[in-house]
Amino acid sequence: MFRVIAYPDFKKEDPVIIHEPAKYGNKILKGVVDQELNSIHTFDFSIAQNNTYYRKFSLLNTIISIVDLNTDKIEFEGRVADETSKMSSKGEVGQTILVEDKLAYLHDSSQEYMRTTLMDTPSYFKKLIEIHNKQVEPHKRFTVRNITVDTNSGKVYRSIGYADTFDTIKDKLIDRLGGYLVYEEINGVLYLDYLEKYGDVSETPIQLARNLKDASKSTTPDELATIIVPLGAEVERNHEETEAEKADNDFSIERITIASVNDNKIELVDDKLVKQFGKIRKSIEFPNTTNKNVLKNQGLNYLKNQRVLLVAWDVGVVELGLIDNRYELFKLGNHHVVYNPLLSNEEQLQIVAKNLDVIHPQSTTLKIGNQKKTLSQYQNQLGSQQKPIEDIKERLKTNTSEVKEVKSSSEDQKQEITRVEGIASTASTEANTATLAAQNAEIKITQLDEDMKQNNAQLQQQIDELRELISKEGDK
Repeated sequence: MFRVIAYPDFKKEDPVIIHEPAKYGNKILKGVVDQELNSIHTFDFSIAQNNTYYRKFSLLNTIISIVDLNTDKIEFEGRVADETSKMSSKGEVGQTILVEDKLAYLHDSSQEYMRTTLMDTPSYFKKLIEIHNKQVEPHKRFTVRNITVDTNSGKVYRSIGYADTFDTIKDKLIDRLGGYLVYEEINGVLYLDYLEKYGDVSETPIQLARNLKDASKSTTPDELATIIVPLGAEVERNHEETEAEKADNDFSIERITIASVNDNKIELVDDKLVKQFGKIRKSIEFPNTTNKNVLKNQGLNYLKNQRVLLVAWDVGVVELGLIDNRYELFKLGNHHVVYNPLLSNEEQLQIVAKNLDVIHPQSTTLKIGNQKKTLSQYQNQLGSQQKPIEDIKERLKTNTSEVKEVKSSSEDQKQEITRVEGIASTASTEANTATLAAQNAEIKITQLDEDMKQNNAQLQQQIDELRELISKEGDK
């Protein structure tokens, strides 16, 4: 169960409970927390006019906290980012509120230009946060804690533009190097981590007939190329820029290609991918490569290791951990074994997004996976999926045969029951007839007994009268 609390500002004083899960107090009409790795988490909820905090929300100031009453921990906390007042056709008035978590503070600053400089990843990340912290209020500042992404590659050329801090981190680091941007608030201090790996391996599986309600698995081509054109460094120009080139800021720059070491062809073709998906040609840049043989090998390696398909699951699950402590609660970033033989073989996948319904927390929607697979991995998976599907088909055949046998046996039993019921019915009729005859005989016996008693009484009366008459005659 979750309690939702509103505070006027970041100081978190004068709290007001705007949703109490018990029978008393304020209630929200609906509320869903959307969590996704490397994204700003949000909480979207609605309240009615009778909520005591109606029309008291202050944009970018009001802080909303969601407290898990089972653990007494904060599940979500952030600032109000949007407010909409509504009136329905029935005259019902209310508000819809959108809240964003505190990672959104990184949108409140913009970076300062830095020309290309040799710098390693930890130093570059710290530089971006340092620029952010100089521009914002103390409660929006982050303390860099752990950096485990790309710590061994040394210094490379990096630059900084003018975009906001969050977008810069996403573009310059996460989209290029991967990793996870995670923050944690401890005693009012916002700690920021940039991690190569995130989440624990859970012992609670996501499994059909246990906690998996519904599931869909999508497989889509992700920036797929079946033919690539490897491009190296810029070709040195032996002439000065023409007036036209000077006037055109978007003129193309010639780059080193592999034509001279690849039979005068600038492209590399993956025949297996072409056979599977057709011809899809793309240019791939390796801007620091000047050796054409090295450039060709880089292109071949790119084709070989290309992650051609994006595989993701959307699943509806039951939070058994709320009622049974043998199960772990589903947490963003954790890895779970997923098993649904109708859609895939057994896989260990990461929860990359989670939708939490605050009013109905037992029903949760997860996005798991988002894995990029090579063609061979995809084909191997298809092959491995066939076996459990064939097993299921075989079990269905066996079950069908068993059902037919049961049906046949059931028909025989039904006929036997009908026969026995017929015998029982005849016996019951005969018994009823015998009972009726016995009842009639009993009635006749009773009647005869009454008649005999009546005749005996009359005969006795006649005897008494005759004796009396004889007695009178003797007296004379």
